[in-house]
Amino acid sequence: MNVWIALMFYLIMVLFFLDVSRAEAYLDPGTGSMLVQGLLAAIAAAGVSLGVFWKRIKAFFRGSSRRKTEDNGEAHGD
Repeated sequence: MNVWIALMFYLIMVLFFLDVSRAEAYLDPGTGSMLVQGLLAAIAAAGVSLGVFWKRIKAFFRGSSRRKTEDNGEAHGD
């Protein structure tokens, strides 16, 4: 019974989105610049997140469970 309800829901959604009608809408130039601004903000946020967590990301993909004591990049033993 639940599968039938889900199938009917998806069928109704597909038919709803296939119905093409004329849109009486206006997109001003500010809308385009707002979309570009949002895209640039998302890229900047991803860059900052990568920068903040870069050591953890590298350790995760290397499979390293040990923490390095060389947090500031200085070599020991020279």
